[in-house]
Amino acid sequence: MQICPYCGAPIPENGRFCPKCGVSIAEFTPPAAPDPAAFAAPSGSEAPCEAMIPTQSAPDRGPAILDPADSPALQALRMHLHQESKAWRFSAIGVLVLMMFIAGMYLLFGSIGAASVYDGSAEDMIGGYFLLSFFTVYGIVMTISLLPVVIMGFVMGSKVHRYWEESATNCSNALKHAGSVGVIVLGAFFSTPALVFIIINFSKTKKNRAELEAVLARQQAGAVNFHG
Repeated sequence: MQICPYCGAPIPENGRFCPKCGVSIAEFTPPAAPDPAAFAAPSGSEAPCEAMIPTQSAPDRGPAILDPADSPALQALRMHLHQESKAWRFSAIGVLVLMMFIAGMYLLFGSIGAASVYDGSAEDMIGGYFLLSFFTVYGIVMTISLLPVVIMGFVMGSKVHRYWEESATNCSNALKHAGSVGVIVLGAFFSTPALVFIIINFSKTKKNRAELEAVLARQQAGAVNFHG
């Protein structure tokens, strides 16, 4: 026997309306409770809520790049490499300016000597020949002597600058360059300003060799993990 929730009158079994007030019984019938078994997780599986949450893998951040501030030895190596590259280029530019000055002097005194040869007396012709010959030989000798300095300065400046740039992620070439005795010889022959930074880097690299090799190992380990 059901009771009308609106007026309290008895309602016959399976009745859909109250015989007294006519209210539909379906409007007051609470919905059936959900079956808990439908939401139960299978044995050995994740909980229902956890299974609905999508899992995300960690993003690939690429190679592990070592900040130069992590290693004082690497920071010093990079600083002196940068200064060395500038010294090589400044030396080349300075020698190039000197060669231009020599060329200007040759044109000036060569023209004076040529004028004396063609328009002067016999004494002036001898002096003109001497002046013209001297500056011709001097210009050739200086060009042969200084041109390799200019070429070597620009070549080494670009190479050392490349080592400085890549040393933040791979200091292998920077270590080879800083620890090379041949680079000291090149600096002694072609660039005295660069030689100062070459010797500083050579001594500091020898002193901090273990720390720099440990930094290189970390850098190479990061590159290996990224590429494969």
